[in-house]
Amino acid sequence: MRASPITLLLLIITLVVGSQALVVRPVPRALLRRGVVTVEAEGRPMTAPPKVVNPWTNEAPRSSPAKKKKQSKRREREEESPPYKEREKMDAPMCRLMLLGDEEYEKTHVVQACTKVCKGLSTVDAEKCFDEAQKHEKAELVVTSQELGEAYVLALCRMDPIVYAIAYPFTGDQDIEG
Repeated sequence: MRASPITLLLLIITLVVGSQALVVRPVPRALLRRGVVTVEAEGRPMTAPPKVVNPWTNEAPRSSPAKKKKQSKRREREEESPPYKEREKMDAPMCRLMLLGDEEYEKTHVVQACTKVCKGLSTVDAEKCFDEAQKHEKAELVVTSQELGEAYVLALCRMDPIVYAIAYPFTGDQDIEG
């Protein structure tokens, strides 16, 4: 059985590439000067110990007391600032979630829907809000981030029977007219 020319060519290429991997190349002098590579007595290259001069800045590593001071300052700053999630909430635009009054509402259904959808809203607060919405056509359920407010409105609108609510932008203590 005779080998095809393509098979022979691939075999030759594999041998040439494999033999190049075994060639020992000298270490460049630039690396020797920077302290990245040291040479043993036999002339074989060896990597330097981990704490050597930085090859880009030619500076020795800093002493540990300076690092400890920076770490302690960083810890103090982290303790002073609120956690990431709280910072995110503080920066988010706020909105007022308003419950709209309707003659066809059943009090128990609306109170259950509001307490189920709005986290942190108690049953007593939901009842007060329902009564106020029935008297004045609308009442403030919660003040929350705009994203959550819009999600609450959608969730209340999907209840069966539907519970009507609107999310108004919130800027301080202002009265909502409309």
